[in-house]
Formats: sequence, C-alpha cells, structure tokens
Amino acid sequence: MHSYNLFTNAEESLEESKLDLLLFCDEEYEKETLDTLLQQSEYLYSGALITHTIQRVEGLSKSTLKSVQKSSDAQEIFRRGMNFGSSYELQGNALIIGYITNHSSTHVQDFLSSFEDAEGISTFEKLSDDSYTLALFCAGFLLEATRRFNVILGGEVDMAFTLFIADILRGDVLMRLNSQNVTFVMSRFTKEQEHILTLLQKLSYNPRALYIDYSLQTSEIQEIQDIETTPLRECAAASAMLLYAQNCGLEEETLVNELEISTYLL
Repeated sequence: MHSYNLFTNAEESLEESKLDLLLFCDEEYEKETLDTLLQQSEYLYSGALITHTIQRVEGLSKSTLKSVQKSSDAQEIFRRGMNFGSSYELQGNALIIGYITNHSSTHVQDFLSSFEDAEGISTFEKLSDDSYTLALFCAGFLLEATRRFNVILGGEVDMAFTLFIADILRGDVLMRLNSQNVTFVMSRFTKEQEHILTLLQKLSYNPRALYIDYSLQTSEIQEIQDIETTPLRECAAASAMLLYAQNCGLEEETLVNELEISTYLL
C-alpha cells in the first residue's frame, strides 16, 4: 500500500498513530454495531469489512457508531452536529470519520448543479431535503471538532461534499472550519473520480487530500477482490483506515489474509 497527495501525486502518509473512529449512519441503524452491520449481505463485502478487519488487527483508541435522525430542518440538523462536535471526547490523538450508507451520490450532483441557479434562497433552504441530513450533521460536527483536534475524513464524493457544505455555510454561522486540522482520504484516484477533485477545488482553502493505492487481487475469495470496485468500497471510512493500517506497518498480503479470516469469523 502506498499513499499520495491528491493534488501533487507526491508520496505522503499519515503521522498520527493513535486514532478514534466515528461512523455516521442513518437512524435505521441506531441499534447496530459495525459487527452486526456486517452480517447484512449488502455490507459484508464492502469497505466496512476493511474497517472491521483493521480495527480487529491494529486496534483503535475508541470506536463509535452515531445514528442521525432525518429531518428537513437543515439549520437544526447542522446545529445538532455542532453540539456533538463540541462535546465529543477524543481518546486518541486524532479522529477518523466516515459514513455507513448505501445511498447514491446523485443528490450531491443534483445540489451542485442547482446551487448557483437558486438565487434568493438561503443555503439552509437549499439543503432542506432530508437526503442531506448526514452531510449537514457531519459538516456541523467538523466546524466544532476541528477547533480542538485533527479529523481524517475517509470517503469519496460524500465526504468531499461534506467539506463543501461546511465551507459554504461559514458565512451563515460566522464560523470557519479549521482547515489545518482536516485530512481528506480516498482510495485510488482515476479519471472517473475527477469530479471529486473539482469539488475539493471549490473550497475556500487548499485541503490536505490524500489517496491510497492498494490491491486485494491476491485474495482467493472473489468477493474480497471485488471490494475495490463496489460502490460501497468507501463505506465506514475504509480508505482512512487503510491509511492508518499503512502507518501501523500492516503489509498488503497480511491485510488480504486478515480480510479472509474476518469473513470466516463473522
């Protein structure tokens, strides 16, 4: 495994070695844990398996699954996220965050395409559809949390969109995200993902953005090989967890073996 800067392609890795993990999910998963979620067929061979395996092998300071109640009151959701960000107690020296979701990213593209056209409407009004609930809550969380510690976002367009929301709402809440405490991480970068780079370039600051190149093709289990290309490959902050595993010295061959063991244990 190797990690690179998304903008320069220069090799770059993670400094932190003692991390918390916080995963945001829809309210329907309120009573779930990462282990029980993996027992659902749609999540077994996904990024969630990577996260579960690395947590089992390398350990974490703290792991939390935070369910968020849907609402069309965008301002209230954002405020709740800020409150959670100000009260979150970090046990490690940095925090990995991600989403557990099987949603399409179409709503992100829909918002971006209509964002500049909807004049005379506040940003909160534009985000009043409940499909933006997780992104709004997480954006509010980031504004407060990054004032106190480093946050590593694992994801693709959904996490880039979260940073975008936190940035465009800075004028509404008179508060700016501390970009020095933000690292965006995604899996290998291809031409099909250039829209993510474009979205990050819309921010009012230059974010630290990394991608990790890895391969699961040596696995004897086809479904594990397919995790690399599944739409849920970034589920549960898998890319950020891979970066953490790399920092811990976990070899790719060992990771593949441990992923296979995880499927037998579940």
